[in-house]
Amino acid sequence: MGSDSVAQFSGPITAYMSGLPDVNLAYVRYFGKKHNAIQATFTSLNAQGFTATYATAQDAGLQVFIPWPQPPLTERGQIRPALEAMADEAQKALGMPSSLHGPPPIAALARAAAAEEAMGRTSIYDSADHLDKFEAADLFWQVTLLAGMWSTWFLTQPREMALAKAVQQMVPVPVIQWIWRMAVGLHVGEAVVACGICVRRGWYSTSTTAKWTFSTLLFGFASMKKLVSHGKQKNH
Repeated sequence: MGSDSVAQFSGPITAYMSGLPDVNLAYVRYFGKKHNAIQATFTSLNAQGFTATYATAQDAGLQVFIPWPQPPLTERGQIRPALEAMADEAQKALGMPSSLHGPPPIAALARAAAAEEAMGRTSIYDSADHLDKFEAADLFWQVTLLAGMWSTWFLTQPREMALAKAVQQMVPVPVIQWIWRMAVGLHVGEAVVACGICVRRGWYSTSTTAKWTFSTLLFGFASMKKLVSHGKQKNH
């Protein structure tokens, strides 16, 4: 039997999938045909398929092997599309809400990043090393935006400090609270978009994707500008 070129990526992907319990349960119930499963955990994968541990109301620690739709997989770039397609099919068939839409799975990204770092690997996807980079927002914007966000948050409640009271007399507290909620919403939205851009490009490691996502959550457009600019380097 030849070497399994997919199994070597089992660690980071398993760490990532551990943060998606609803997807794992859908895999086991639909593809594994374990309809009485109530909980499931992704445990490993290889070129032929993946293994999940599951529990029923009566037993725990049970295992099922789920083959890929078209085995064997021959390269790491095939893993994510296969998992996403299977998740979409299983959740639709079971009437479960889709886990492929909505905010990025931050906990899952963090687990996968830690696993990649421990393995000393660059990426679980096909990516060029020179493109798998993170660029921090300019220091000026980091300081300015953090100071602005902190000041806005500070003013969302009545304050006794003279300067704060003066500002709150000019701008009512309810208005400041609305501005704060809008700012937080925009930053969260930008972080979701940044994560989507990184995943769609396909050349960032999980740890780099997490850095871009967290940076955009904190610094908004200043980080997004860097991310957009970095994407143009692919053609250079």
